[in-house]
Amino acid sequence: RRLHAGDVVKHFKRETLSDEDRKSNVYLYKIVGLAKHSETKEMLVIYQSLYGDFAMYARPYDMFMSKVDREKYPEVTAVYRFEKVDRGELSANENQSEIKSERKVYISAEDEAQVEKLLADREMPDFIEKEDNVDERLLMFLEAENFAAKLEVLNFYRNRMDDKVINAMAASLDTIVPEGDVEERFKSLRNYVSTQAKFECNRFR
Repeated sequence: RRLHAGDVVKHFKRETLSDEDRKSNVYLYKIVGLAKHSETKEMLVIYQSLYGDFAMYARPYDMFMSKVDREKYPEVTAVYRFEKVDRGELSANENQSEIKSERKVYISAEDEAQVEKLLADREMPDFIEKEDNVDERLLMFLEAENFAAKLEVLNFYRNRMDDKVINAMAASLDTIVPEGDVEERFKSLRNYVSTQAKFECNRFR
């Protein structure tokens, strides 16, 4: 029952849905990865809803992997709170919905509004003069402390990228993104950062 980034899991409450509702992605989630709480060192599962506002969640690993409370839910047949779903079992509709969620939603509208407010209220670091008019997207990318954080910045701004910013981000990493349309160039840059993030994660284990 080991979890890997990209795995799709279902919550046990999915079996309580009607046959019609089970054709949707309700109670389906995609594993983003595992993280360690910086203070308590507790292992957390980071996962994203594949329905509704596609919000991101974090839950203690032990709780995520726990069994269903039989006393509280005697009618449920599932053994575990979350169980993996074989991608081959997903309907074409569910697979398509997941693809759409990856393309257009990485953060809920409410969370995005909070981030936008933080960006508006934040002050420029001392080494950048305000009159330099540094692009907000590039600034956030440069200030990200590691590749995992840079990947989050890319995901947040994915629908607001252009060639100029992509070139600047690539240059800051001492790499080159092949020419093409903006979407393909963005994917190329994100793949590079994602690969570096995986190496970075393995290095710190």
